[in-house]
Amino acid sequence: LESMNVQSFDGAGLLRLMESLSGGQSSCSATLTTLFICHYYGSDEEGEASWRAVAAGACPRLSHLTLTGSRGVGDRTVKAIADAVRVGAIDRLRYIDLAYTSMGDEGLTALKSAMVERRTSVLVDVTFAGCKV
Repeated sequence: LESMNVQSFDGAGLLRLMESLSGGQSSCSATLTTLFICHYYGSDEEGEASWRAVAAGACPRLSHLTLTGSRGVGDRTVKAIADAVRVGAIDRLRYIDLAYTSMGDEGLTALKSAMVERRTSVLVDVTFAGCKV
């Protein structure tokens, strides 16, 4: 499995998905390159917990991440994604779409900081349309 598209997810569902990817029980964790999670409506805290699984190495080949319209994605979630970048868990990430999320200045600063610290990561396209930054 290279691409996964999930829509209208709550926090518990996202956490279960990410835990299954990081648990080694799913062969897709090694091959997943594109993840679309649109209209995530869980809490920012649940989103943060979910992305901690990615920081633990759940999706090492992830190159495209779309979280468009996910109001449950705020600064805490984006900071967890930034941590995954910082530790090299998603070194192949080239595209991230955070349009119409609840991310603010703290999330943007964390993501920018992680990219500077982890010079091997090269984000080519970042979308922030409709965010509070």
